[in-house]
Amino acid sequence: MSQLKSFDSSDKKLHIGDVFTPTLWGEFAVDTFGIYDKWLAGATIFDPTMGEGNLLEALITFGISKGKLVHELPTERLFGNELNTEHFERALVKFDQIFGLDMRSNFTNCDLLQLEKRSFDILFGNPPWQNFVDLPESYKQQIKPYFFDYHLAENAKQLLLGGSRIDLSALITVIALKDFLTENGEAFLFLPLSLFLNDGANKSFRSYSIGDLQYSLQSIHDFNTHTVFQG
Repeated sequence: MSQLKSFDSSDKKLHIGDVFTPTLWGEFAVDTFGIYDKWLAGATIFDPTMGEGNLLEALITFGISKGKLVHELPTERLFGNELNTEHFERALVKFDQIFGLDMRSNFTNCDLLQLEKRSFDILFGNPPWQNFVDLPESYKQQIKPYFFDYHLAENAKQLLLGGSRIDLSALITVIALKDFLTENGEAFLFLPLSLFLNDGANKSFRSYSIGDLQYSLQSIHDFNTHTVFQG
C-alpha cells in the first residue's frame, strides 16, 4: 500500500460530506440490524468517520430507551474517529455533558488513511458522500494513490476521466473493511445507492474484494421516499 509521509495539518479543518446521520435513524439501524444486542454481547463497535458521534450516541440512547442506565452499558467498547477537529471536539463535549462519559481514550482525531490499524467486530458509520472530482484540490492529490491501492481505479487517466465521479464513501468503506474490521466481522453503513446500482465510476467497488480480501453484501435497506438527511 502507498504510505503518504504526512497529511497537511490543515486537513483537520476540512469539511467533506458533512451531513450527519440523525440519531433517530441511527437508533433505527441499531434496532433493525441487531447492532445493539451484538454490542451488549461483547462486540466492539467503530465508526470510522463519526462526525459529532451521532451513530455511537444512538447505541446509548437506544439502550436508555430500553431501561438501561448509562453506567450499565458497555460504552468502553464504543470507538470513533473523525478528521475534522471541530466535529471531534464537539463529540467529546457531547458525550461528557449528556452522558458523563470521557471518550478521549476511545475517539481519535485523524484522517482514516493515516490512522493506526486495529480490528473491531462491527463497523457502524456513514462515510462522507462526495465525488472525487469535488474534493478540495490539495486533498484530492494526497488521497489519489489510495484509489489505486484499493483497486477502485486502475490508473490516473481513469480517475481523471469517468472515474472522477467515484464517491469518496467507496474508498472509506474499503479501507475500513480491510484495515479496521476483524475477520468475519460485520459492517453497517449508510451509503449512496449509486455504489451498488450505477455503471461507470463505482463499478470497481462492486467486485466485493480488496486484493486477496473477500467480503459479501448481505442486504440493502433502501430508504426510498424517507427523508433521512435534512436537505
